[in-house]
Amino acid sequence: MSVLSPREIDLPEGVSEPLVESSSGEQNKLGPEFDHRTLPDNYQDYFTLELDDRGGYTANTGPYVGIIPCKDNTFLPIKPKTKIANLTYFLRKSGRMAHELNSPFDDVPYQTIVDELTGMHELFIRQLLNQLDKVKRNGLLKERVSERIVSQRVEGRVDVRGYARKVYRGRVREIPQERSTQSINNIPNQFLKFVLRKLVDARFVNIKKDEIARRLDYFRPVRPLDRSVDFLEVKDAIRRLVEERNLPPSRSYYLAPLQLALLIIDQADITLDEEVEDEFQSFMFKMYEAFEDYIRNIVGEHLNKRGYNVFNGENKSHSKDFYDSRSHEVKVLEPDIIISKGTRDVGVIDVKYKEELSNDDHYQLWTYKQQYGVDHAGFISIPDAPQQDARREDYNRKRFDEKVSNFRFCLGDFENSEETLFDFLDDLICQ
Repeated sequence: MSVLSPREIDLPEGVSEPLVESSSGEQNKLGPEFDHRTLPDNYQDYFTLELDDRGGYTANTGPYVGIIPCKDNTFLPIKPKTKIANLTYFLRKSGRMAHELNSPFDDVPYQTIVDELTGMHELFIRQLLNQLDKVKRNGLLKERVSERIVSQRVEGRVDVRGYARKVYRGRVREIPQERSTQSINNIPNQFLKFVLRKLVDARFVNIKKDEIARRLDYFRPVRPLDRSVDFLEVKDAIRRLVEERNLPPSRSYYLAPLQLALLIIDQADITLDEEVEDEFQSFMFKMYEAFEDYIRNIVGEHLNKRGYNVFNGENKSHSKDFYDSRSHEVKVLEPDIIISKGTRDVGVIDVKYKEELSNDDHYQLWTYKQQYGVDHAGFISIPDAPQQDARREDYNRKRFDEKVSNFRFCLGDFENSEETLFDFLDDLICQ
């Protein structure tokens, strides 16, 4: 297993270096030799093209980072706009990679090779299959379900009043009761079975169909997902389960495969009724979402040790409705990070994958601070060029004698940035 430098992979004609995310600058110029017809049909999900006065193109990239396979067997990478020292670590900490995955792209984070160049998707699918082997060894997840039955023998909790009515009517042998059983027909098992059924119909470079089919056989006793369900709601349920680790401790081995399955389905953009394509697309992810998840996870790990709880404000149980007097609209407040001590919220943090904070960003954070009634509020953002060091900035709202802070987190030095961030959190929250 080896790593290639950007200039060793086959880039399309007219492309001299990887594109940069969220940019339309000089680094995203494509020469006149570039043939847009070699791009995959869905390329506009990741960037758009504009003709320039030199006969070439400018690629206007969006928030995605990754590597796009082209129709002529070349590859078009999109790299992060900010320096990242170790994307393997970043993806793992952001929850986009299982902890056991040993990936080869520490130095060249937006591409990877396994014997021959493949999309990162295959690495994640391979890891999913390995994690499902743990499911086979440890057993399928079972959930307790209750059903109301009428039986001649006692099999559960008897409905005493109902049985009294039966006796009064002379039906002594009909005992109404509530019976509890353990069922494997639950959303986690059905979701994993659904993902495997989609994967088994796809074609991959280094993964054989029977490898997937073998894992699918583990879930043969599980009923398929009901096609009448809202698949977005199913994915949201799985996402909440993984995020809140809402599983019995003895079934924690389900977290990694559920996380990977969700990631694969999201990246392939598959719905319940959609037919799977012949080949899965290369792995692409939104950098700002990964940054938010990474920060939330490391903040949670640090503050949990100090007796605090850390929540995602996007969860309904932690969001708030707010009437905005400026727009005269009711908005939903969803801080990226809510910090609580016992039953009381004590701090909010807004994570921004951007160099410059706008007035709207500040207004939003002040609103969070006021509406959640917390003592502490802050931003975590990335350094503004050319500065590339982790540091703290403070903003005062003199009219109200209040202060919020912004911590600039440098992804180019994880060790120093995390250490400095934890000192910042201890000073901001744990003082």
